[in-house]
Amino acid sequence: MINLNNLLTEKRNPYTLNIDNVSTLEMCMLLNEEDKRVAIAIRNVLPQIAMAIDEITSHLKDGGRLFYIGAGTSGRLGILDAVECPPTYSTDPEMVQGIIAGGYNAIFKAQEGAEDSLTLAQEDLQAKNLSAKDCVVGIAASGRTPYVIGGLDFANSINALTIAISCTSNSEISSHAKIAIEALTGPEAITGSTRMKAGTAQKMILNMLSTCTMIKLGKVYSNLMVDVKSSNKKLEERARRILMEATNCDRQTAIDTLAITQGKVKPAILMLLANISYEEALSSLNNNEGFISKSLKSIKNNCEVSMNLQQTAFAIYELMKSFSILKITNCMTRLRLQLNTEDIANLPLKELKNIPNVLGVNLNDNELQIILGPGKVNEVTSEFKKLYANKNLETNAQNTNQDTNNNQKQFGNAEELHQQIRKKIATPFKLLLKRISNIFMPLIPAFIACGLITGLLNIAFKIDPTITSYPAIQVLQIAGNAVFFGLNIFVGINTAKEFHASPMLGGTMAAIITHPMLNNISLFNIDLLAGRGGIVAVLLVVAFSSWLENKLHKIVPKILDLFLTPLLVILIATFPALFILQPIGGIIAETIGVLVTSAINSGGAITGFIIGGIFLPLVMTGLHQGLTPIHAELLNQYGVTILLPILAMAGAGQVGASIAVYLKTKNQKLKQTIASALPVGFMGIGEPLIYGVTLPLGKPFISACIGGAFGGAVQAFFHVGATSIGLSGLPLTASTDKMLCYLIGLFTAYIFGFIATLIIGFNDPIEE
Repeated sequence: MINLNNLLTEKRNPYTLNIDNVSTLEMCMLLNEEDKRVAIAIRNVLPQIAMAIDEITSHLKDGGRLFYIGAGTSGRLGILDAVECPPTYSTDPEMVQGIIAGGYNAIFKAQEGAEDSLTLAQEDLQAKNLSAKDCVVGIAASGRTPYVIGGLDFANSINALTIAISCTSNSEISSHAKIAIEALTGPEAITGSTRMKAGTAQKMILNMLSTCTMIKLGKVYSNLMVDVKSSNKKLEERARRILMEATNCDRQTAIDTLAITQGKVKPAILMLLANISYEEALSSLNNNEGFISKSLKSIKNNCEVSMNLQQTAFAIYELMKSFSILKITNCMTRLRLQLNTEDIANLPLKELKNIPNVLGVNLNDNELQIILGPGKVNEVTSEFKKLYANKNLETNAQNTNQDTNNNQKQFGNAEELHQQIRKKIATPFKLLLKRISNIFMPLIPAFIACGLITGLLNIAFKIDPTITSYPAIQVLQIAGNAVFFGLNIFVGINTAKEFHASPMLGGTMAAIITHPMLNNISLFNIDLLAGRGGIVAVLLVVAFSSWLENKLHKIVPKILDLFLTPLLVILIATFPALFILQPIGGIIAETIGVLVTSAINSGGAITGFIIGGIFLPLVMTGLHQGLTPIHAELLNQYGVTILLPILAMAGAGQVGASIAVYLKTKNQKLKQTIASALPVGFMGIGEPLIYGVTLPLGKPFISACIGGAFGGAVQAFFHVGATSIGLSGLPLTASTDKMLCYLIGLFTAYIFGFIATLIIGFNDPIEE
């Protein structure tokens, strides 16, 4: 026997006891008063409804579906809500589905016996291939319907999300669901007729569940149903009206735009509001989870960033347009301007530092380095080149009446003066380091990419050594090693460029001293050795061949220069390269390897402390890339470079010091600078932190050096080696032979840089 005595929905309503004896108007008033109680009942369960909406949204984003199950009125309400989703929000019909006890026929005619089955709902859900990704909402006004209980139990058994909607307190179905929604609407005006208040409450709750979920899925913009499916004339007109409301466009524009989007309102709105193409609109929506508001914000931010960087370039140009700029280049973080040396004393360094997005400036000989950071520097450089090119065009136009020969003479004199000043200012050692830096800087992106591939593969090999036999993995190994496989030739090409010679001849000379056939040749009782001296030998050989080439260009008649000069370079340079320069390079390379390893091995942590502590000033000059040949030679000789992990600690000290500054400073602009520079700082790119934070503040720069010293000591103590170059910071972890030890050293540098900054302190700049 079913006991209905305790069910709130089955109790008699004291306010409607005389409803059969009153006038028609009074009947309506009584029912209206009862209906008012529905909204109040729902308000009391809004927290539970909100929780259900968040969970449903999460499941649908993960590819799940939403199923409503119920019997009688409850089942029909679920079907009604489900079938409205496709036309209203352009959902896949599979996304939201209603299932009623008794099947299709029960929609139109009561199948009273079906609701009493505990297994029928399970069969219905199995037919839908219910999975753990899906959501099941059980609807029963009384809270006791066996069909619903059986469906919820089955859903729970496969770990699907279960939600119960009832109109009685402590209902039975509530105990079978992960989220229980009990809207206590009270006794019905007509006792037991749960199609009334209980049905209204269920309908309102289902409206909330589906509507709010669709909003959270990006299918609503403002309060407009922008994912409406134009499947009939009424909905086509509704789509036009929505587009006109959202964009304030006229009717014809709406018609034309929707024709392009094939009736899709969301991309049409973006096209008109952001002035972008249909393809761009679709891409933006795809990148922003289908949300118009997020897409508009993203487009706006991109435009603002772009405009800000254009403004930065223009501001730099306005300060520099009166100066003679001989060369405009950039590296990963800096805009590099080679200047006519007579202008150096008048450079507006302070004004340049105050330009938005400029993190700092550095003057190295006659090269002005403007630090902008990764990503920004490319766009600023490109825009600056355009501006300066236009200035040169204007200048040339003004000088069209001047004698051409005179112009050439002036240019020659300027270049000659430039070279004189370089010789005057630059020491030979500093000039050498700069040349080496210029040779290796273009290779850094390749070092980084190949290093990351190799590092990740190393981690994978430690987890599962058997994957080395997989062809795909072997291809990735080749990709990770590619830059080192061709390194000698790449360096030969760049060296020739640096010495204003033919790049291909430089690459050819590098290939000659690296060619494996040399190992089979003995000449003049001397056994030749392919690749001896590594990078050092390549630098010496190509420097010599470049010098020879430039001399020959001056001697060889112009008519013969094209073919005779390259021929003579190869013929003349090959033998000195093999018998003099390569052996010298070998001696130098081996000496470097021995000195570095001996210093670190014998000095241990003390050596690491010193090297890690003094490296940061070298980074500040931009000449640290001149150490790349040493790393390359250590890799060539020993398979690892034990120097790189130590030097990487300088950047880690920066990170620790900057975090301390971020926590202590009250200057919001400084906080923003640190927040934008820290991510790349963790990745081993330290210039934004150097020039934007620690160096301008002074004391934190010292703290960063202290952090680098302690981190370097740890790396040297454990003899951590890096199997590739180009990486630093956290990414270098994957390319070290002792990952845990490297991380210990890295976090040591973070911590000591942080602590040192807190102890030493700094003068917090006043907010401007």
